[in-house]
Amino acid sequence: MQIEHYFARIGVDPLTAAFDDIPARGHGGRGMMSPGNEKNPKVGTFAEWGPKAFVENADAPFSLYLHTPYCSHRCSFCPFYINPGRPGFSGEYSAWLSREIDDTARVLEPHFGSRKITTVFFGGGTPSDLNRDDLAKIIRQLHERFPITDDTEITVEGRIRGFTAEKAKAWVDAGANRFSLGVQSTHTELRRKLGRLADRDEIRQILEGLYASGAVVIIDLIYGFPGQTPEMLEDDIRFVAEETNIHGLDLYELKQFPGSPLAKAIESGRFPPAPDRAERGRMFGAATDLLNKYGFEHFTRKHWRRSKRERSLYNRTATGANDLVPFGSGAGGRIGSYGISMHRTIEQYTESIARGEKPISSAMPMPPRPPVPSFRQRLSFTVEACALPALEHFPETHRASAQTILEQWEAAELLVPALPGEILNETAISYRMTPAGVFWAEHLQGLLTMFTSMPVPSAAR
Repeated sequence: MQIEHYFARIGVDPLTAAFDDIPARGHGGRGMMSPGNEKNPKVGTFAEWGPKAFVENADAPFSLYLHTPYCSHRCSFCPFYINPGRPGFSGEYSAWLSREIDDTARVLEPHFGSRKITTVFFGGGTPSDLNRDDLAKIIRQLHERFPITDDTEITVEGRIRGFTAEKAKAWVDAGANRFSLGVQSTHTELRRKLGRLADRDEIRQILEGLYASGAVVIIDLIYGFPGQTPEMLEDDIRFVAEETNIHGLDLYELKQFPGSPLAKAIESGRFPPAPDRAERGRMFGAATDLLNKYGFEHFTRKHWRRSKRERSLYNRTATGANDLVPFGSGAGGRIGSYGISMHRTIEQYTESIARGEKPISSAMPMPPRPPVPSFRQRLSFTVEACALPALEHFPETHRASAQTILEQWEAAELLVPALPGEILNETAISYRMTPAGVFWAEHLQGLLTMFTSMPVPSAAR
């Protein structure tokens, strides 16, 4: 393959035309995994292999992920909807989740040693649909059974409708310290089309109540919805910057999933086509400029903050190679060298717990963690921080060609040189990304991953 295959276009707007249109991969789940095969019989039960896997990381910190696979209603763009939030689900599900927590703690507790928990994340689904006292009890139980410290980030994810100030206060009193809300857009008409019920006044009121609880409050915004314009996204940012006290926000590019209600609405003509890649680039650029003007720090690739209280630890640490112990139907995680998927159906989930087993659908051995981070790990770490590794971290055989590619991307206005000796996540970096580079970051990462896995490319003749 010729090295020019990896080049960006020069002399064009880098946000809209650096590369050909590619599928958006911007809005994904947190801790969820696709359903796997049934439990590997060669692995055995969690009580048998769990302790051995858990001690593989010795004194390293770890995280917990707790999944709530219920929603009061389905949003048209969401691929993670599983169960409707029927009456009584909260008490029933919380009781099973409590049993799973106790059973898991009983297996792992003798091996905690000096290990501490960095993050706890309640994801979904919609954890905020749980009753106030049910979730408060679960949070307290985790504090009792696991090595949670005052520095542990404990996040409850939710949606505006139903996330009351009373719930927020109770969950902070129980030990939560961070709330993440999937707002997506503050435009009432667009929200209603997407299946979101709260209007802008209700959004303001709920965010004020959550802020009053003392917890860190962040929101998700999505760009690229059908009918959404750059001006609408800028108005979203103006609203949250001027009329709320949120500590930070995530900005995701819409990912369209085949067969979703939104995809079907576009196919039938009930929704207009979603903005193309060039328009999404303009939206991202406009949003980035405005966030900078309002004083938000571009903290990680998809995250901005205006308070140092917002650390975004879960997104930065728990989704990598660290241990992430999963709980709840539909959850996913990793312990030691095993990737874990939990039963997605409530029936299988509860039947396993009733038998005294952790409700795992698959526990698949994964490649061992290398003693020194691999190039791909360093690439992932640095891209998350809007940068690229220094040439010394590339495979030696590819360094000369890599330098040519990175210099070409600099000329295409996707990169700027890093400061001499600059280090991120224990990795020396060569370049930081411009806003256009951040917009194309997943594509840049994919190109470098492919480049380093192929024979050294030749130059065009």
